[in-house]
Amino acid sequence: MNKYTQIAIVLIGMAIGGGLYLWSIMSQIAKIGDQVDIKMNNQYIVADTAKTAADRAQGLSGRATLGINNGMYFIFPDAESYGFWMKDMNFPIDIVWISGHTVVGYTENVPPPAPGTPDSALQIYYPPEPVDRVLELHAGRVQILKLSAGDTIAVKPLLPGSPAAGSFQ
Repeated sequence: MNKYTQIAIVLIGMAIGGGLYLWSIMSQIAKIGDQVDIKMNNQYIVADTAKTAADRAQGLSGRATLGINNGMYFIFPDAESYGFWMKDMNFPIDIVWISGHTVVGYTENVPPPAPGTPDSALQIYYPPEPVDRVLELHAGRVQILKLSAGDTIAVKPLLPGSPAAGSFQ
């Protein structure tokens, strides 16, 4: 193999490696672009957003864990009494029911279903009144946050100008 072939192979390898690195960074930025920072009682939660029907259907299902300062923020087009179930969940959660930017109630320590529970036997959890936002948190977080009905929340995108930025005005 001559010197020029070796240089060409090194340059091609560097180009491929650089491309993979950029793809990795862009994937991380895209994920952050769909996350929001939620402030409640002077504490912060970083939450993934579920804005589409497909995102809302998936929710936290199938995830192995959820960090203590993380959550899933569901955004609905209209205020209704949306039902939530624990299908394919692997850990307990707290559910915070939100209308606009006001907490209207919560359901604490919702357990995952027992293995093999058929969908028809899963309990469905409903808000105390119609909501257009729902926040799922690590179980026990509502108590740590000292949340009460009537508390207000502030939501902002983690990345200004991201797709999430226009969703919370």
